[in-house]
Amino acid sequence: MLLKAESEYHDFHQFFMREGTFALYLKGVAMQIIEDKVYAFSKDNPPCYTARPGEVMVFKSLDCFSGRLTDETVTMRDMDFSYNITNPAAGPVYVEGAEVGDVLVVDIYDIQVADEGTIATDDHCGPLFEGTEYRTKKIKIEDGMADFNGVRFPINPMIGVIGTAPTGDDVIDGYVGTHGGNMDNHLITKGTRLYFPVRVPGALLQMGDVHAAMGDGELCGTGIEIAAEITVRVSVLKNFELHWPVLETFGPDTARFSLMSQYTPCRPMERKALNRRLSTFEYNWVRDIAQGLGFSGFGQERSSAREEYTPPFDLTGV
Repeated sequence: MLLKAESEYHDFHQFFMREGTFALYLKGVAMQIIEDKVYAFSKDNPPCYTARPGEVMVFKSLDCFSGRLTDETVTMRDMDFSYNITNPAAGPVYVEGAEVGDVLVVDIYDIQVADEGTIATDDHCGPLFEGTEYRTKKIKIEDGMADFNGVRFPINPMIGVIGTAPTGDDVIDGYVGTHGGNMDNHLITKGTRLYFPVRVPGALLQMGDVHAAMGDGELCGTGIEIAAEITVRVSVLKNFELHWPVLETFGPDTARFSLMSQYTPCRPMERKALNRRLSTFEYNWVRDIAQGLGFSGFGQERSSAREEYTPPFDLTGV
């Protein structure tokens, strides 16, 4: 499905947010289904489909285990877990008109998940790995609720792996970088817009590793891993320099931007300077995007205050 005029896009966006994917199927709107799977972001991955700017597609993804944890008797030990064979991403999709130096814009319209997800633990993954062992738990999903041993809570489907191809070495789907990748941010959900730097012709968009629910990170190594269908719209910002993925969320009256950054471990004496540089870079890039999209009044704070600002946190050793 192709949307041409910007006014048509805004009307469609409002309808989609209100009605969801299935309403479109019922109205007979055809969308391309992306089902091919890859396990790394690579400039050499052959595209499985060519999309036009404004096109709406459905990416059909497996869970991060590729469905190999079939029941609770099968654990990650049995499947010989490795990032080289996990986190399959649907795609990649070549986007017409996306050239090196552009920005690929991805609007997430809907995430429909399967009726069962999987939580799995091992003895070495996640911040709480010292207290865990190899276990598998199947989680039923019904009417927007997850059921964990009779405890029901609402799901919030989000995309763990999403991004474009890097220009250098391949990056397996389990890792992150300036191209995107396994960012595992629970804000990457229905209604969010993402901006990715285009490093290769066509961008080569791919995504997967959906979670029915996940907190601020994966304390036991996983969220509720689940198969899903992700409906997105792609578009292109021409000749717009961007060095990291940027996430935009929408509230009732405002839009908020966040840099999806990757922190690099370093010696303690280097951390303050690195934090300051990252903060300045983040502010400048987000400011440029906001101004490029026509938001007025953004970035008028004193630049000297921004240059001297050091965040009240330190993630460089994480």
